[in-house]
Amino acid sequence: MTSFIFSLLLFFLGDYIGLFLGNFYAFRHFILLLALCFALSILSKKFRSILAFSLCLAMFTFGLWNGLRFGTSAQEELQDYLGKQVIVSGTVDSLSWKEKDGLQSFVLDVKKLEVNGTTLSYHKKIRVNINEAKILQGKEVLLVGKLRKQVGFRNPGSFDSKTYYRVQGIGARLASARLIHVKDNTSLLTRLALINISIRQTLAENLPTKLSNLLGGMLLGGSGLDDESREIFADNGISHLLSVSGTHLVLLAGLLLTLLKPLPSYLQKIIVLAYLSTYAMFCGLKAPVLRALLMSSIVLYGGGGVERGRLLGLAGLFLLLYKPVWLLDTGFQLSFGASAGLIYLLPKLKARLIFILPELLAEALSVTLSVQIITLPIVIQAFHQISVISLISNIFFLPLLELAALLALVGLNLWYALHVQSILKLSSFFLEQVLLQAELLRNLPFSTIAIASMPAWSYGVYYALLILWMDDEFIKNLHNKERNISIKVLSLGLLVAYIWSNLWIRPFAVYFLDVGQGDCAAIVTPWRKVIVVDTGGLKNYDTGANILAPFLRSIGKKQIDYLMLSHYDNDHVGGLRGLLRNVKVDTIILPRQKVTESSWEIYQLCKENKAKKFVAKDGMEFTIDNTKIEILGAGTFDSKANEASTVAKISYGGKSILFTGDMDASRENDFIANPKADVLKVAHHGSKSSSTLAFISRVEPALSIVSVGRNNMYGHPHKNVLNNLHSINSKILRTDQEGCIKITFDDGKIKWYTYVNDKKLVN
Repeated sequence: MTSFIFSLLLFFLGDYIGLFLGNFYAFRHFILLLALCFALSILSKKFRSILAFSLCLAMFTFGLWNGLRFGTSAQEELQDYLGKQVIVSGTVDSLSWKEKDGLQSFVLDVKKLEVNGTTLSYHKKIRVNINEAKILQGKEVLLVGKLRKQVGFRNPGSFDSKTYYRVQGIGARLASARLIHVKDNTSLLTRLALINISIRQTLAENLPTKLSNLLGGMLLGGSGLDDESREIFADNGISHLLSVSGTHLVLLAGLLLTLLKPLPSYLQKIIVLAYLSTYAMFCGLKAPVLRALLMSSIVLYGGGGVERGRLLGLAGLFLLLYKPVWLLDTGFQLSFGASAGLIYLLPKLKARLIFILPELLAEALSVTLSVQIITLPIVIQAFHQISVISLISNIFFLPLLELAALLALVGLNLWYALHVQSILKLSSFFLEQVLLQAELLRNLPFSTIAIASMPAWSYGVYYALLILWMDDEFIKNLHNKERNISIKVLSLGLLVAYIWSNLWIRPFAVYFLDVGQGDCAAIVTPWRKVIVVDTGGLKNYDTGANILAPFLRSIGKKQIDYLMLSHYDNDHVGGLRGLLRNVKVDTIILPRQKVTESSWEIYQLCKENKAKKFVAKDGMEFTIDNTKIEILGAGTFDSKANEASTVAKISYGGKSILFTGDMDASRENDFIANPKADVLKVAHHGSKSSSTLAFISRVEPALSIVSVGRNNMYGHPHKNVLNNLHSINSKILRTDQEGCIKITFDDGKIKWYTYVNDKKLVN
């Protein structure tokens, strides 16, 4: 068994290296994992045999080949055709289809793609937005439009859109799309997908929107859940239940087995597996559903622990042979890890807990702990937080959620035979209670702990510690003294990694976050005090909840010491609501601007918050951790939005950054204070109405930052502004080109980094 596990780990490693061959970080992980495997091999007598060594080497080579055969990603295949007019035909993925304000959005499974009369050998996916009156879900369509790069927001801690598009096989988006031809698609999967949509509509017609979306995600995959409910589930450590999960399928199988008890055992298993497989087809045979089906089948029918362990390993191998890139998917990692926890850790935890707890509680607690312990590094790497209340939430809420899901499933199965709205109402009652109680738990102090990004080697140390704790055949040749010393040394290493990542002093840093057409910057002092200037804001995307809060968690913070809002325009304050749901704020500096109907909600949010509040005034100063915040210019109460922008200078160690909000040329001309600074946040996203040559000549910035959205409709930044900045030899960095821009004041120099290009340096 030891050799099998080693060889399987090396297959995964080879697959990973193959996917990123030539990438420095891939080889860094290669050395790390190879060292870990070598260290574990020393602990295992079995691994010393030539046969076992040959098997492991062969599996690594096999994995390397598997990763290499994946070839170029969908994005790389279309790289040379971006910006060109194309004709494309394919099938609309019904489960990706959305409609809002007459605009349809969907993923197209491409059958044929033609550029300038040449047909490309591209058969993956593209994303389409189209203004079309005809409903296109489940149809085969012929479209014409321009290929554009599909790019998400590029920030530390945020959703990794690049990896997501690679895993999903989405190569580009079709802009200015026009429909040429449409016809029905009669394939079985399309018909099943349309039934899926019909069921969701039935839920929507009989339940409140929030609850119908929650049930739809649990039963049928995907989720249209609102951000607030998703955050409640995440903070309670139960977000794995928002989609079709292995837990849900295991419980569903248990219910069916109970109903089929009079039948022979082999017949029960055949019927249950057939039902679960059909159910998975209704869910669209998406990757998460397939994984849940496979993992739950192994846990239910895999025999003893050793047999189930082998089956789990083989399942992972075959899944990666089918889709090598799934190894990069956090969902795959979590589902595989959770299944491994149930197989390997559950029996050991239960055996220990049953001596100190009642049997029922010991079993419930050991199930939750076994999953959470083995997936902890994956959770930290992906979400940068640990849910302290997750043990309570999983024990009390999981049964209620699964009961609600099973009730809804029974109701939907009987819908056309018997009118059973009352069953759905009962299901929604349980869901509503879970949301209410989970919100109360979430608001408890220290319900979650933010964990900054940890070094890669610390995860290897963690799993080595876990193996030592399990005291399994991996380490059976170690004496107790050697084992205890190893545990102490590795624990010390893990503690050092945590202190270095979360508590150790760092250079003063400013992060200009990529929030599209808006402004948002986070300043982190050496002792990790946090100052935030503006929150960004987009019409249909919560920048506070989805960009700023995850970024703060990635540096180990869930508290802002100073939050300054330059003015009340949505692109500067629109993310505030989502931010305040996730982060505590100590002090808020409000703009000196008259509150209007459009800004009343933001003003009320600030007023109701428990933070200390100040209205910006000329000459106002704040100091924290040797960092000075100076208000150089505040607007007047009768000023219009942009004219009311607060202008502030933030200084540390003899270096400074000037924040100008959306200040226009009229205020620049009347500016009395000395605005000289080393770094300038260019006003109004580089609009021609700001950044006059006279003003920026007074600032004399070595580095100028333009926070701006890609391909924005305003033409920002304007060429006149860029010319003015070039004329004073200021280096220009733009968030639309570079993603998040990090600036540090270190050793008397201004260093800058981006999340697209390599590290650069300004002297």
